[in-house]
Amino acid sequence: MPRGQFLALQGRLSPSPTQPRHLYRLRTQDGAQWFLHIFKRVDHLLGRDVCIEGTRSDFATIDVDRIWPVGAPRPMFLRERLARGWNRRLY
Repeated sequence: MPRGQFLALQGRLSPSPTQPRHLYRLRTQDGAQWFLHIFKRVDHLLGRDVCIEGTRSDFATIDVDRIWPVGAPRPMFLRERLARGWNRRLY
């Protein structure tokens, strides 16, 4: 897969044992391991199955845009919430 590619994955989140605090590890169902750059606190998701969306930045590294637990609704960015609210007002 090339760098800069958008990825949406699902797997189990764990801390990276030897890397800095903002780097986590995602193990997918097929056995692949991805390292995730996440610049917000996600300690409450450790050990749980999560869905992520992000951009591939290196061989096995993803810069995460969104992360949420499996079964929960997909979080929206502020601009998406504003656009959705604006569209509701028009109709």
